[in-house]
Amino acid sequence: MKKELEHFYIGDSYGGNQDWFDTFMMRKGGCAVETACDMSIYLAMHKDVERVYPFSFGKVTTVTKENYVGFAYLMEPYLKPRLSGIYSPELYIGGYNRYLEMHSVENIDMYIFRGDEPYEEAVNIVREQIDAGYPIPTLILNHRNKALRDYEWHWFLINGYDESDDGFMVKAVTYGSWRWIDLKDLWDTGYSRKGGFVIYEILKDKKEEISETVRISELAEKNGYDNRLNTIKDIVELTGAQLLDAKEMADEYYDNGTDRELKVNRSNKKFGL
Repeated sequence: MKKELEHFYIGDSYGGNQDWFDTFMMRKGGCAVETACDMSIYLAMHKDVERVYPFSFGKVTTVTKENYVGFAYLMEPYLKPRLSGIYSPELYIGGYNRYLEMHSVENIDMYIFRGDEPYEEAVNIVREQIDAGYPIPTLILNHRNKALRDYEWHWFLINGYDESDDGFMVKAVTYGSWRWIDLKDLWDTGYSRKGGFVIYEILKDKKEEISETVRISELAEKNGYDNRLNTIKDIVELTGAQLLDAKEMADEYYDNGTDRELKVNRSNKKFGL
């Protein structure tokens, strides 16, 4: 039996690609950011959690490369690349929960399925999640199989499975592409320190709360950001959470000098500014 979830394309790219990111650390260690962005866009497109992807008003149908890169830098502070990487599911959940809080999204729950659980249980959880329509953010740390070196110390999505008498294959999505991998091989890393799965669930009894919309020009002026957000071309409506993200990005980029000024300008465009 074979089951694959829908995904999104950006041009010829199957989802996003961390090679697009502007900064070295994001290209080198932005796999958790890429995974979180792809997962967020999937939830916005296929689970109607539209506010988790703030670069579209209403139903999300398409994503541009420019918007994806802007989204990645919006996600970066929550899953910031570091020398040791986002080395545990706890770090991923903690960072992503802070992102959800900033956007007042309260109907997404997550829990950990650890990499030291039995392989048979891993098969069951993959089957269960994919059948329910949820991709699975996956972390692999060290691995003895050098054929899987691209997945060492790496976050990626699993968004399909193919079950047969020959084994249980999973569809691993990363770097704008996908590959079928034997889950038994992937799961048996040969090391005691392991990663695992992040399991998502949409809470049906909690509706998405919509913040009061505000005109960005009015809040920017009120809070003294009229000069910092001087690239605004049009007046658009944003949620308070989105405005706060925009202001924080402006602070970070301007405080780090004019060499990053182009990035905040480009990020403003992601918000439709």
